[in-house]
Amino acid sequence: MILWSATIVCLGFGPVDLLGLKETSPGARLPAGWEIQPVKNVPPPLVSVHATDSAPVLRIEGAGTAAWLHRSFRTGAGPGGGRLRWSWRVLETPAHADLRRKDRDDSAIRLYVIFGNPRGVLSKGGRIIFYSTGSNEPPDYTGRSHVSGRIQIVRVAGADRLGEWVELEVDPEADYRRIWGRTPPRITAVGLMQDTDQTGGGAIAEVRRLELADLLPSPAGHPGIDPQLDEQPVDPSHGFSSFLASLCASLWPWAAAFLNHSSASASDFGTPLPSL
Repeated sequence: MILWSATIVCLGFGPVDLLGLKETSPGARLPAGWEIQPVKNVPPPLVSVHATDSAPVLRIEGAGTAAWLHRSFRTGAGPGGGRLRWSWRVLETPAHADLRRKDRDDSAIRLYVIFGNPRGVLSKGGRIIFYSTGSNEPPDYTGRSHVSGRIQIVRVAGADRLGEWVELEVDPEADYRRIWGRTPPRITAVGLMQDTDQTGGGAIAEVRRLELADLLPSPAGHPGIDPQLDEQPVDPSHGFSSFLASLCASLWPWAAAFLNHSSASASDFGTPLPSL
C-alpha cells in the first residue's frame, strides 16, 4: 500500500513551466531565471520577449550570430526522468545550413539539454543533446557534433514548416541511453540556441512554450545522479521496485527547490557552458 501510494504521489507531479513567459513583461530581453552566454568571438543574436494576440513569445533573430540561452538548476536539485514539451516556429532559416557539415552547421533554433557538469562537456564531466531544426539533411538525421563526441545532434521539425507553430515532445533520458548506452546523470540545464555564424545566413525563430512533464526525481543512490561525476554504464539490475522505493525520498527537497525558482547562477558550475 505504501509503495502504491508513493507511486501515485510521484507520478502525479504536474508539468513545470521552464520558459516563464507569463511572469515576464513584453520587451524584456530574457524571461526570468534565464541567462545568455555568447559564443567566443561571435556576436549574439537579438533576443526579446514579444506580445502577440494569443500569447507572449521569446523571439530570437540574427545573421552571423550565435549564443547560448539557458536555465540552470541548482546543483543537486535537477529533475530525473520526465519529458520535454515545447512549441516553436521558424520564420526564417539559413538557406545553406547543413547539420552534417562542419562549415555549414547552423540552425534557426535548437533546444538543448545538459546532463551532468557543464564544465566537463569537452572533457569528461557532462554531455549535451541538441534538438535542432535543420535545412538540407534528412528529417531523421542524428549525429555526433563536429565539436565533441559528448555532444549529439538530433534533427527535429521546425525549419521545414516555415511560419507554422510546431509542437514537439522528447524523452531526453531515453535518448541519452539510446545514444550513449549509459545511465544519464541529472539534467543540470535546459536551453535554447540559435547559431548562424558558419553560413552568415539570417534566422528568426519564436518559442511560446517549454515545459518538463511526467517528472520522476532521480533516486538517492541511483548511478549517475551527481552532476559533478561522469555518468555510469546502464545497470539492468536496478529493478522498478527498488527504484520506486527510493524515488519519493528525493521528491520533496527537489520540488521545493524547483518550485521556489531556485535557478542557479553561472557560479554554480564555474563556467556554465563550454566556450565553442
